[in-house]
Amino acid sequence: MALQFFDGFDHYNTTALLAAKWGAILSNPSFVTGRGGVGQGIRLSSARACTRTVSGSPATIICGFAYKYLGGSNSSILRILDGATVHFQLYYDSGNGALGAYRNTTLLGSSAPGTAGAAASGHIYIELKVTISDTVGVVEVRVNGATVLSLTGQDTRNAAAAQITSVQLYGGQDSEYDDFYLCDTTGSVNNDFLGDVKIVPLYPNAAGDSTQLTPLSGSNYQNVDEAIADGDTTYVESSTVGHKDLYTFDNLSFTPESILGVQSIAVVRKDDAGTREVRAITKSGSTTRNGPTFAPSTTYGIAMDIMETNPADSEAWERTDVDALQAGVEIVT
Repeated sequence: MALQFFDGFDHYNTTALLAAKWGAILSNPSFVTGRGGVGQGIRLSSARACTRTVSGSPATIICGFAYKYLGGSNSSILRILDGATVHFQLYYDSGNGALGAYRNTTLLGSSAPGTAGAAASGHIYIELKVTISDTVGVVEVRVNGATVLSLTGQDTRNAAAAQITSVQLYGGQDSEYDDFYLCDTTGSVNNDFLGDVKIVPLYPNAAGDSTQLTPLSGSNYQNVDEAIADGDTTYVESSTVGHKDLYTFDNLSFTPESILGVQSIAVVRKDDAGTREVRAITKSGSTTRNGPTFAPSTTYGIAMDIMETNPADSEAWERTDVDALQAGVEIVT
């Protein structure tokens, strides 16, 4: 899979749930109004950070994110690591509106002054491709689709191995982030820059083809249709292996130029001792896609599944596919 992860930060408002999806949080970020005044984003400052594991430990990754500068001195806004070793850092220079590429703390090159200056007044969309190597390292930075820095033949490896195990949104200065994606170079789709992407949340609006879990009250879907997960305030539950709930969702409010991926998410916990496994499921047409199994604890976590293509035909997603899909959760063990 080339599209490893994406997040629009719209469906949670606690650090615990953010950590359930990202994996590691340094200090507590705050949740803010999202890019364009829609949904949510996150605000990081004072060395706060969100760290996402990179699957497969590749040497090259591509990522993108909406970025807004709020204050502070020239400092790191994104880091690329192998274990605890920082290979690479991307800096935003608040003095001249440039972006700087660093091997840890050694400057490799900077974009022209002003190329990212608009971040001080609103969100810009930054994309980054980095290859870690002693001799053939690559750095390419794009802002709003235009290349502003391109470096080849670089030493981008800072000790450790020439691999990437995590990427970190880092609040070296006061910043807002939204619409994040992470890719590697494998596969035949989503293995290079994706462009300025928008991540759109859709919420349950009716029962789907299966309603086997027990609602706290009312209809099943009404217990899971909130924009922000509300913990034990509303929920569905089951202890029966094989039970599943499916829901239909709101339609997209516009027709995208393309749909690069769909992600099913289930916010889950167990309420007793013993092993439990669940998975997010998606139904497109007559085809049901089973996501990876997830073993919840007694605190809420997130089971998720990313699909780059429609499981019904293995073709690119279209708006009609997304509008018609069903998704939900299944008890596995």
